[in-house]
Amino acid sequence: MYFFPARRRLKLICLFVIAFPFVFQVVSANDDIPHVRILNHILEVPPRSESEILASQILIRQGTDGFRLPERFQQLATEIQQVLELVRESEPSIADVSVSEAYSPGAVIVTPQPGLLKRVQSMVGSGAESVPFSSGSQKFDQFNAKFGLYAVNIYSQLNLMILYYDPGINPQFVSFLLSSRYSEHVKSAEPDYFLGDRSAIKVSKAGENWYVLFRRAWGDCPSGCINQELNFFMVKENHVKSIPFEEARTLVEFVMLLDSLRRESRPMNQLGIGFVSNSENSGTYSNTNFSRCVIQSARMLIPN
Repeated sequence: MYFFPARRRLKLICLFVIAFPFVFQVVSANDDIPHVRILNHILEVPPRSESEILASQILIRQGTDGFRLPERFQQLATEIQQVLELVRESEPSIADVSVSEAYSPGAVIVTPQPGLLKRVQSMVGSGAESVPFSSGSQKFDQFNAKFGLYAVNIYSQLNLMILYYDPGINPQFVSFLLSSRYSEHVKSAEPDYFLGDRSAIKVSKAGENWYVLFRRAWGDCPSGCINQELNFFMVKENHVKSIPFEEARTLVEFVMLLDSLRRESRPMNQLGIGFVSNSENSGTYSNTNFSRCVIQSARMLIPN
């Protein structure tokens, strides 16, 4: 059996020690580039349950999200499901009021810089089901990989893209990071909000008490619902108490839920969609909101 001389063994060990970090760095760099689907159509994101939507809203109000705190998210979702069942059992007349998403989960509408748009457009013709989403910036690629970017939808004529991240992210937070830290790639970013007004449920927890708001809304809701009916409840353990509006409006938790309801509503007649008629922009469309309207219209065409 042949053995390398001691000096040669030492050289080989030194060479391995020097080369190993380089090999590891290359592998890590490849892992930091997300692989995505490049789409030319609206992606139908799988719907979340009522309790998942409400748990996500609570965590976002607390400055975090289900992506960063998955165990807390699941715990909240389980509790909320039980609370909703208790309220609906105690007040059958509101059983048909349901939770709806304020935005497409994990989706962020981006106005890209020309360089990023050109790079993504070059990926379209590859024909591959999944392609590396490489922006040319390691930090930006690491950011996208960290938050679970998995698909990109391109609207070249509108100079827009929709980036689809993990559904558990806080889209406001990710939008802020995209537009503030990565301005060399992104001009602007915002969640893919659903337009219009709607019925809703809001919940929050303070101590041992759950605060629950049911809003039934109807009458021309795309432009802003004309009519609404509000019901307030406090839930502690298995006991449900109905709260009159005059009392609810004095309680901090319900005031915060009402404010959250107001901020999430996006009726089209308050978004400036349509012609901007003034001396500077006569006969032009409001770009961001018009683009949102186009995306919303495309989404409506997706078969159920």
